[in-house]
Amino acid sequence: MDTSQFDNRIQTAETNIASRQEQMETISQEFMRQAPISAVEFCKKHVKDLVDSNPDAVVKLGANGVQDLKAELKKFYEDLTENITSQLKQDVYWPHRSSDVGARNTWDWSGGALIQNGGTSTAIGRAMLPMLQILSKAGLSNSATKDTVEYYKLPPELTEIGKQYATLLRETTMLRVEIKQAQSERTRAIAESLWGED
Repeated sequence: MDTSQFDNRIQTAETNIASRQEQMETISQEFMRQAPISAVEFCKKHVKDLVDSNPDAVVKLGANGVQDLKAELKKFYEDLTENITSQLKQDVYWPHRSSDVGARNTWDWSGGALIQNGGTSTAIGRAMLPMLQILSKAGLSNSATKDTVEYYKLPPELTEIGKQYATLLRETTMLRVEIKQAQSERTRAIAESLWGED
């Protein structure tokens, strides 16, 4: 029995999966490069907005308190870059690194991250959490309470990267389905050939 038509379909799909995995790795590297930059920019803007809207709290800190706060925030920004990079390097965030790429067919970074005292569901949000504690300690925010949530919205360039990744992941999932279908059809054809007609 000639199974070449099925074998060719399987081989083509496997080649296309490998190609998409390479593209997804490139995309994931770009996301990891840009995410810390975006997060630091967001945090700096958030701090500036709080400072501008809470002049009494800033005055209450005094010159030494402001200097201490700035030093603590500077260290936080440096750590934030490292923490986000470290978090995002974990394979759990990138389905294409799985041995069965396409088995996990959802990936969504298109929205943003909740930053909440007590933990969050995303790497970026978890890395930003210390900012809320620093600002609360300085009296600029009441974010130390469990109910207070800040929201970090991914900028358009990161959202676009996320969409590209999600599209490739969906295509990979469909290619996995194609492989299983071709394998099933090949098995059925072989069985029919072996059984033959009476």
